[in-house]
Amino acid sequence: AANITQRRNHVFAAVDCTIESQLCKRQKISVFPTMKLFAQGKTVSTYLDDSFLSSQQMVDFVEKTPSVSKQLPPAKECVIQ
Repeated sequence: AANITQRRNHVFAAVDCTIESQLCKRQKISVFPTMKLFAQGKTVSTYLDDSFLSSQQMVDFVEKTPSVSKQLPPAKECVIQ
């Protein structure tokens, strides 16, 4: 999905909740897979479904969400440890 998005400021990341359990708990993730969309540090949309998502479906979810369909100012660099 990261390779086919048309937006420069979109980033896709995966989190393994068996390893990052505290992060998943803070984000209230209990259904797998869960896809959360953030804009400027805030959750703007959540996709909960137990079915497989193709790369194109992930891109569509991100690019068609109204709150991020307009261009946002460049994001600040984020480092995930």
